[in-house]
Amino acid sequence: MTETSVGPRPRRRTSGRRWWKIFALCWKPVFAQDAIDITIVGDVTTDKAVQAVAATFGALPVRADRRTGADADNGTHLPAGGQAPIVTTGSLQAGQEILSVCWPTHGQLSDPRDAAVLDLLGRSCGNACPTGLRGQGIAYVSWAGSVSSKVFDYGFLQASAQLPPDKTKEFYDSIDTIAADLKAGRMTEDDLARARNPALQQLRRSRQTNAYWLSRIGRSARRRKQA
Repeated sequence: MTETSVGPRPRRRTSGRRWWKIFALCWKPVFAQDAIDITIVGDVTTDKAVQAVAATFGALPVRADRRTGADADNGTHLPAGGQAPIVTTGSLQAGQEILSVCWPTHGQLSDPRDAAVLDLLGRSCGNACPTGLRGQGIAYVSWAGSVSSKVFDYGFLQASAQLPPDKTKEFYDSIDTIAADLKAGRMTEDDLARARNPALQQLRRSRQTNAYWLSRIGRSARRRKQA
């Protein structure tokens, strides 16, 4: 488990330049040399898709069939737990701070079924946090959910809240209680329905969009390449 708190934020210009430098360092070699995978969905024929790709990406110089993966140099992971909270800076109203607790999980590619379970766990935690934190008068602004990478084996479950500094201990105690209840399976049928039904509704709506099929087809292609 990793804990994070937020204080005054640095100047936007400074943080923006730093972000672009890191982005360029990581992605410039990939854009210049690595293989390009193309996925096309929508109202298009196979012949037209082939013609469009041949006239654009097909006109680029031949590249090696190499894909950058996570290794010791570029792997992404959360810091080890049990350490002092990581403190970053931000702009908040006086007398307020944002506290965040993260549990490392994994990316969506490693186990799709487990990724769905993590999504339901994140939604359940997201439903429990406002009830627990607001009910005790700890915080009125809170969020919880699961985040998983579609590219690398990286993800985390996160719970956050904005609250006064003197409520820090109560926040951590409440999160510990929620986590213990979820781990022990102390959920009612209503709790499960509140997490599952919105997820199913969102899935049904997303399946009507090109973005959903781009993601699904592209993900399947990546799994086949990794096999």
